[in-house]
Amino acid sequence: MARIPKTPPAAEGKQSDKVKEKREPAVAAAEPPAAVESDQGRRDSGRQQQALIAALEKMANQMQSRDEAQQADNARRARRDRYRFWLSLVVVVAVAAAAYVFWGQLKAMRGQLAGLNNGLRPWIGLSHFETDPAQIASDQPFTVTYTIKNSGMTPGYAVRGWFHVDVDAADMTDPPAFPPCGDGGTECSNQFLWPDTGYAMKQSVGADDLAKIAIPVNDRDQRLYLLGRVDYQDWQHNPHWTNICLYYDPAQKSVTACDKWNDTDQPPPGGH
Repeated sequence: MARIPKTPPAAEGKQSDKVKEKREPAVAAAEPPAAVESDQGRRDSGRQQQALIAALEKMANQMQSRDEAQQADNARRARRDRYRFWLSLVVVVAVAAAAYVFWGQLKAMRGQLAGLNNGLRPWIGLSHFETDPAQIASDQPFTVTYTIKNSGMTPGYAVRGWFHVDVDAADMTDPPAFPPCGDGGTECSNQFLWPDTGYAMKQSVGADDLAKIAIPVNDRDQRLYLLGRVDYQDWQHNPHWTNICLYYDPAQKSVTACDKWNDTDQPPPGGH
């Protein structure tokens, strides 16, 4: 068998050094990739910064879009509020105008209805009167016949009429006190009167009544008044009244209507 000769230690050491020497250039040749990696890192860092800038710009654009959308929404709301305000104002004006027109129409209708009611209501008062005797001496008792008539178009209910004698100044300015029903004078009537119908009431003026004044022929400062009143109701139970004022004129030897105080609760149609 042949033996392999051993390498001397020195040779081994030298061989190792040679290997090292051969290996060192490999390491030295491997160092340049570090510079490549540094360039790659810078490129990656640049891309990250660009991505960050892009993200920030996107966020800024989104915020700006939201602000613009909010401003547009606020503008739309402001327009809607203005439209609502003007619409409300127009509605209020229209309602006020309609209410004014309706009030005017209602007032006119009430006036027409009142006129209709006045035309349809009963009108009861003194139709005419007569004295007996027709020519009355200064100290002569006499009788007055009053005719109470309904000249309206509907019946009169609870018609109550009465008269009494009073003495007062010939030139009195205050209205006389028309007596309540049953306070002396004629007996109170209580009638139901159809339209265009009436009834008669008689009042006697005796010596006692004539004695209330001192010789009326010579005393022109006093008069003997015949005062009457008629109360009645219409079909709606609304109360109505008529005052009647007459006086005895000794100079004319007759009974005459007073210049005033012959009135009623409401002037009848035509002023009669």
